[in-house]
Amino acid sequence: MPAAYYLVAPRTFELREYEEPPLGPREARLQSVLSGISHGTELNLYRGSAPFADKYFDREHRLFMPNPTPGFRPLILGYEMVSQVVEVGRYVLVHPKEGTQGSEISITGTGFGLKKGKVLLGNAALKVLEWSDSTIRCLLTKVAPTGTYPITIAPKGLSPIVEEEAFAVRGPVITEVLPEEGSTGDEVVVRGLYFGSKKGKILLGTKSCKVLSWTMESDTGEGEVRFLVPKGLLPGAYDLKLMAKTGEMALAEDGFRVK
Repeated sequence: MPAAYYLVAPRTFELREYEEPPLGPREARLQSVLSGISHGTELNLYRGSAPFADKYFDREHRLFMPNPTPGFRPLILGYEMVSQVVEVGRYVLVHPKEGTQGSEISITGTGFGLKKGKVLLGNAALKVLEWSDSTIRCLLTKVAPTGTYPITIAPKGLSPIVEEEAFAVRGPVITEVLPEEGSTGDEVVVRGLYFGSKKGKILLGTKSCKVLSWTMESDTGEGEVRFLVPKGLLPGAYDLKLMAKTGEMALAEDGFRVK
């Protein structure tokens, strides 16, 4: 059990043991190697000349108030110190910070345990692909509305770790249409982000197109869709709509011209 010198009366120190609280996420425990007291407030406390030695600071009223229990209140002096880190609390790093259905999420940290537990995005369970004490890989297989969610790691036999606002679910974004014009039956490629891994729909105007392929890289969110220009479209410019399986839509206004 650790010990510290407590000032129990003016100019009187006493070595006492104390209980250490458990570390929370992103906390570290330091062991003091060298410490000293300030020559102002703390030195006056040591000498017994501080006017608030028998008072406490009331944060609500912003005043020093008499201690509920009369007498000198034992305290530890010394906030100027050289310390070494002896213990690190559990921490979590999530990568990437955003994605959609079909995205792979990597979580690194400490204290996950060796037995596979559960990972939740909001209230939805993620598919765990890999689990170790310091690394978790999981897959967002279910459709989730766009927004920012906490990630909860629930190791077996250990307390859960909650990382607030850890992951943002994004809607699809179109970045490129190649070619930008063509005729009936031509193959067109649409590239962008967060299309999802499940095949959705492509519309030119109000006309549904035959989708040849629908892919998305699980780690980067980069996606590609290939489709055929449908019959029955008059020459002119048409809005290109990408309808993801998530229910979200990406729009390229006048994104494709029919010859």
